[in-house]
Amino acid sequence: MLQLKKPKQQAEASDRQVRATVEAMLEDIGQRGETAVSELALKFDNWQGDFVLSAQKKQKLIDSVPDAVKQDIEFAFQQVYRFAEAQRDSLQSFEVETHPGVTLGQRVLPVQCAGCYVPGGRYAHAASAIMSVATAKAAGVPFVVAASPPRGAAIDAAVCYAMDLAGADMILEMGGVHAVASMALGLFTGKPADIIVGPGNAYVAEAKRILFGQVGIDVFAGPTESAIIADDSADAMTIAVDLTSQAEHGVNSPVWLFTTSQALAEHVAELMPKVAADMPNADVVNQAWRDYGEIIVCDSREEVVAVSDRYASEHLQVMAADLEWWKQHLNNYGSLFLGEGSTVTHGDKCSGTNHILPTKRAIPASGIEAALQVMQTGRLHRYNSRPGEIAAAAQLEREFAAYMGQPYCLACTSGGYALHIALKAAGIKPGEPVLCNAFTLAPVPGAIDNAGGKPVLVEIDRNYCVDLTHLERMMQQSKARFFLISHMRGHIADMDAVAALCRQYDVTLIEDCAHTMGASWNGKKSGRLGKIACFSTQTYKHMNSGEGGLLTTDDDEIMARAIIYSGSYMLYERHGTLPAAAAFADIKLDTPNYSGRMDNLRAAILLAQLPLLDGNCTRWNARYQTLEKCLRHNPQIQLAQRPPQEDFVGSSLQFRVEDLEPQQVATFIINCAARGVELKWFGASEPQGFTSRYDSWRYLGEASPLPQTLAILATTFDLRIPLTFSVEDMELIGGIIADEVGAILG
Repeated sequence: MLQLKKPKQQAEASDRQVRATVEAMLEDIGQRGETAVSELALKFDNWQGDFVLSAQKKQKLIDSVPDAVKQDIEFAFQQVYRFAEAQRDSLQSFEVETHPGVTLGQRVLPVQCAGCYVPGGRYAHAASAIMSVATAKAAGVPFVVAASPPRGAAIDAAVCYAMDLAGADMILEMGGVHAVASMALGLFTGKPADIIVGPGNAYVAEAKRILFGQVGIDVFAGPTESAIIADDSADAMTIAVDLTSQAEHGVNSPVWLFTTSQALAEHVAELMPKVAADMPNADVVNQAWRDYGEIIVCDSREEVVAVSDRYASEHLQVMAADLEWWKQHLNNYGSLFLGEGSTVTHGDKCSGTNHILPTKRAIPASGIEAALQVMQTGRLHRYNSRPGEIAAAAQLEREFAAYMGQPYCLACTSGGYALHIALKAAGIKPGEPVLCNAFTLAPVPGAIDNAGGKPVLVEIDRNYCVDLTHLERMMQQSKARFFLISHMRGHIADMDAVAALCRQYDVTLIEDCAHTMGASWNGKKSGRLGKIACFSTQTYKHMNSGEGGLLTTDDDEIMARAIIYSGSYMLYERHGTLPAAAAFADIKLDTPNYSGRMDNLRAAILLAQLPLLDGNCTRWNARYQTLEKCLRHNPQIQLAQRPPQEDFVGSSLQFRVEDLEPQQVATFIINCAARGVELKWFGASEPQGFTSRYDSWRYLGEASPLPQTLAILATTFDLRIPLTFSVEDMELIGGIIADEVGAILG
């Protein structure tokens, strides 16, 4: 795979500044209601008139719309409404008698009030009025409120006509955050909306995100995205024109080309600036293409599918031979357009499918649909599936095993549970010592204790990895058969040396990869360097199901035990990856049930995220590298040295300020927090939040002295790097940390 054209930036659905601004506006509106809205309308739109569009003014606006424009709007309305009716009819109410005397059923009912937001900033969007209002009316919603920002003395006349034609019961001449809040709270309308729908800028999208829960919303949407898949049969000029027409949506709208033809890719790259120059807003197109455009050349169409599914674009157009093959194999997208004549612009305006779609900054549309399907069926339990059906938990096991290049995967309820099952399946005996690096989180020694083992802690080095000299000494002293290595906060030790020591002392290596999903050592994925690997899908990890874990191995006997331990009963054949039946002959009778396999709902959520994993790792590293660059050359700050063999994932960063006195540590943390930078400190003697030092785990008994680890942790600070932060945010954070260090140490 060749990335012929790389983006200069990464598009973000929402940054901290937008979020803080919207939160303050919503809080003000919540407290002062219509008064606050009126002040915001005056501030942003210079609006002092009535917000509810009167019948007389509405008719005047409609009369001003040219007949040709009305005809275009009417055609688009008919197309959208017909398709929306077909979508509605695909949802069926039903009743079924599941047992004599037991009748269950499903009713499909419309909400009572919908709020439809229609953008009007850079362009007036008559099509968005149809997409939202007409769809709500087709669904049978009895009262629909539509809102659009005024353009001078009134909203756009064509937008007004589209809203009226589609069936809006009330129209608000109002835009932005205050319009979304007004519809949600029922201000000026007297009818709080049950759901808010429609696209908008970053502030509108963030308002919907924050209000979700108080009111329903359609999708979490970031900047509009479009991708084209093409082979050597496609026309380069057509591709360039279609990419350009989508890039004009905004300066942060990414457009991507995925192709198997390098010649085509190079031709399109050459044409893009020429086509953009002919656009009326060439500056917008050029900035979007420069900062967010990408061209990726793949070796096969299967690789194109994998790349496309990882990007999960809002709009996806295919210009290639064998369109049916692509339709059957592509999975993650908002709307799919097949063939050169099926351009995204048709979907944006008039073909009939809806252009209000989720972007890759949220769970892909296919993932949301999968989760909803699981909930609608009620078959959330891991073994509740129909004959021949592959449950989501089983499918996740297959796909993650394939991602890891391992034959077996077990989906678990948590990362800690996966560690526990790994030790049990590996054959730990009660009271048996288990080596573990001392810099880790509490669930790791907790899993050892839960499995009946006794943690034996090992010193760490200045790079936050296990100290190899102390490790060998503890292997000799403890005679342990197991080493549970924790790749804490994504720091991977010299795994060649670790593996050599394990072989020398006949120690089984188990990897805790909670922070290294997607990382590798010497080209080999983290998790394939030991006998068993355990991953976490807890919130803040590299895939997020709230809580969850994954166990991988290539050992038949270990996987057979793990499956039975996980609570398979005699349904082990329903697992996604499993050894031959002979492996279970005795194990299924000799192994207890510890009931802890993942449910189908969490698995469905993770299945949607797996294709995005590698792309997200790249985004994390861009942020990590920016922050590290800010801190690396500060002589008062010490960072870990990352060896060239380590391909890490920078989802967090650890640093030391070794000159800080104990009493200065708290001051440093407080001062950073006051400026919006939350740091964790691993040197505290008492546990705080998720953070605890090894000598606070008193259930382990008297801890052996580990002076090197204590000295390193005494001034170690930890910062998570969420993908909601932009690269620019990391520069700001790095500056704040350096400022506060300098303020204390001079």
